[in-house]
Amino acid sequence: MTLLTPRLVIEPPAPQEVFPFVLWLNDPEVVKYSEQRHKIHTAETQLDYWHSAATVEPNFVYAIRREDSGMPIGSISAEIDPYNNIANVGIMIGDKTQWGKGYGFEAWECVCNYLIIEKKIRKIEAGCMSLNAPMIRICTKYGMRHEAIVQGHFLITPENSCAMHLYGKLAR
Repeated sequence: MTLLTPRLVIEPPAPQEVFPFVLWLNDPEVVKYSEQRHKIHTAETQLDYWHSAATVEPNFVYAIRREDSGMPIGSISAEIDPYNNIANVGIMIGDKTQWGKGYGFEAWECVCNYLIIEKKIRKIEAGCMSLNAPMIRICTKYGMRHEAIVQGHFLITPENSCAMHLYGKLAR
C-alpha cells in the first residue's frame, strides 16, 4: 500500500534503507519522548521489527519519504484492535533537518484518514509523554480529544517521572 500527500510518499520501508532508521533510533534527541530510548538498535533489530507481528496486517509500519527526493525522513505505525475497531497510531520524524516543516502532521492526517475512510476504523488513539509538545500539537490539530492523563507513567530519570497523555478521535 502506498499513500500520497502533496509532499510525501508513505509506504512500507525497503530493507536497503534500514540504516537511516537505525541512526535515528540511536539518536537520544530523536527518541527523547519515545520508549525506543531504552534500547540499542541495529540493522538486525530494525529488520526484525519490520518483519514482526507488529507489522502484520492489519498492523503496519510505513516509511515516510519526501516525494521530491524519495529519501526517508521518518516512520508511522498503526496497531489495530480488530475487536474494537480502533487504531493506535505512532509517528517519528527521525531526520532532524526535516523537523518543524509540517511533515509529521501531513503524514498523520493522511494515514489516519486512510484508516477511517478505507479501513473503516471507528476510532484513532494515541498516547505520548506530557513533555512531547510536537506530538500533542499533531493530536490537537487533527481534532483528537484529550481523553486522559496517566500520572507518573514514564520514568525520565530514576527519580523523575512524567505523565502519559491519551488522545482519541471517533470517526463520525
